[in-house]
Amino acid sequence: VAAGGDVDEAADIAASFSAIGAQRLLATRLDAARRLGALLAAAEAGRFAFSDAGVTPHIADGLVGLTPGVLARHLVRSHSPAGRQGGPT
Repeated sequence: VAAGGDVDEAADIAASFSAIGAQRLLATRLDAARRLGALLAAAEAGRFAFSDAGVTPHIADGLVGLTPGVLARHLVRSHSPAGRQGGPT
């Protein structure tokens, strides 16, 4: 699921994948998204555990494990004034 996407669309997609047996969610675009609600909505709708995440625009750099700490850092960063585009640094 791409971070920053539409919440309802992500939930619908997750529910569809859950119906065919998917159990984990791979998050992408964590490096570019300001809003992460789509990831949380998808995880809840599909009853998914998070697995890995794309946190760089360079696909060759691979994925990182999406641990609770990594997710928390991205959630806090996206909601802090320094994490917002155009906000104070």
